[in-house]
Amino acid sequence: MTHHTSEHAARESTDRIIDLARDSQESMAQAARTWGQAIERMLPGLSRLSAGEFSTEPRAAVDAAFDMAEELLTMQRRFAHEMLSALAPILDTARSRQRGVVGDPERGAAGRAGPDYESMTVEELQELASTRNIEGRSSMNKRQLVAALEQTG
Repeated sequence: MTHHTSEHAARESTDRIIDLARDSQESMAQAARTWGQAIERMLPGLSRLSAGEFSTEPRAAVDAAFDMAEELLTMQRRFAHEMLSALAPILDTARSRQRGVVGDPERGAAGRAGPDYESMTVEELQELASTRNIEGRSSMNKRQLVAALEQTG
């Protein structure tokens, strides 16, 4: 009787797995049909084209789209870094004023030229180091960040 019960439980598990696989496949097929219908609505006449009339293989088209997106993101990242570098003096001044540095905003609390790095948090120092393209900044401690920032002026 125990043997029969375990066979029955095993069969029920197998049936559930098969049903799940079948349902998943049906869902994917339906999603593909829905996607195809949406494309047909967006691009009238696409369904009338034969496979040979496409100028690009679908895989190549996907690769080209992702290559373009990657290039665009790289360009945007470079632009953002350049903007941060250009704005670094303004950001330094704003941070100094925010921390209450009195007098010349270009002078730190100790009267030396530049912002008061010692009063900044490690996160603030790393952000500033990023705008100045200081390499290795993510692994630096506060003392190292302050030294690197002071060297870059």
